Amino acid sequence: MKKEKNIKIYRRLQAMMWKNLKKPHQEIAFLLQVTQNTVTNWFYLYKKKGLLGLCTLDYEGRRPSKLNQYEQEIRAYIEKENIANIAMLQSWIESHFGLHVEESWLYRYCKKNSIFPIKKQDLFRENRQQKKFKKLRLLPSSKK
Repeated sequence: MKKEKNIKIYRRLQAMMWKNLKKPHQEIAFLLQVTQNTVTNWFYLYKKKGLLGLCTLDYEGRRPSKLNQYEQEIRAYIEKENIANIAMLQSWIESHFGLHVEESWLYRYCKKNSIFPIKKQDLFRENRQQKKFKKLRLLPSSKK
């Protein structure tokens, strides 16, 4: 156990050691800074797959987003409609594709995939520049 370098596996082995010393699940969870459910899952894994199973980290990876198939349509919509915020995009996705996604999750999805709705301040800045340009064109020239 002292030779184990992966902290996650080391904690699992510590849990087994303390279980062998008849410590309750609650105390083991407290000592390892995990939940009681985690400790229980480790013991179940040990019963099911043995020591080798306990020492193997089987992560399946992330599941693909349901939005991946609509990414190009979302990009086109944002460019076409000048979406000002994530809430507007969220509403459009729900009405257009029938998918409900949380605003915070949608923000991270857009950030990860470099999809950027236009920020409100950018719209205001653009409007100010347009107004300024119109004023300059409308002012009579002082040079004659």
